[in-house]
Amino acid sequence: SGVSHTLHLEDSGLDVIIVDQRFDWPVARPVEETEVVIIELHVRSRLFADKLLGTYGLVLQSVIQDGRLSVSDDLVDPNNKPLPEISRVLSRTLLCIQDD
Repeated sequence: SGVSHTLHLEDSGLDVIIVDQRFDWPVARPVEETEVVIIELHVRSRLFADKLLGTYGLVLQSVIQDGRLSVSDDLVDPNNKPLPEISRVLSRTLLCIQDD
């Protein structure tokens, strides 16, 4: 269990959604290489239950070793199959470990 951040996006009618946000996770101990950041994409509806469209898990080993990591990858569905219709959602995602 950990800290979660939620971002609400409105449907712009475009094929691409650019998320230009910074999320900070304060930690009480050093981050370990085996820890995972999980990104989930949900569709929320006023009439129906929320639906999980895809997930992405990133083991923090490379981020910790290099200090930063740029990610360009596909989300996967609940059956761990790539989602071609949501291809490259994570492009331009940059994860950094910063010492304050």
